[in-house]
Amino acid sequence: MTIRITKVYDYDCPICEHMLTFDGNVIFNLGLKTHYGAVELGTLINSTEPWNAVVFMLLERHAVNDDYTIDLPVYLVTEGTNYLGHVKGENTQSELQSKLQEILSRAENKEGASTPN
Repeated sequence: MTIRITKVYDYDCPICEHMLTFDGNVIFNLGLKTHYGAVELGTLINSTEPWNAVVFMLLERHAVNDDYTIDLPVYLVTEGTNYLGHVKGENTQSELQSKLQEILSRAENKEGASTPN
């Protein structure tokens, strides 16, 4: 199944705007068959699209802070509807790459561990 990275951002978020300058290249350079999409937080909240409902539920379950705020942007990593991990808030290009690679490596190791030789 294809890995999907969904970026959740806000239009008036300066961190989101800054990370926009490099996040697409980081994801492309991971060298995997990933689907990359982005959705604005307000659109996500008011959407009736099935995938957006899944993203909203996963964000609420995994990425919301204890005080019910969310550090944007959030890069939600999924395989199908299975949550693999997320990266949130301000990151440098190398930090984002490292964190996403770690999530993908964990997923790959789980998959490999369950596969008979």
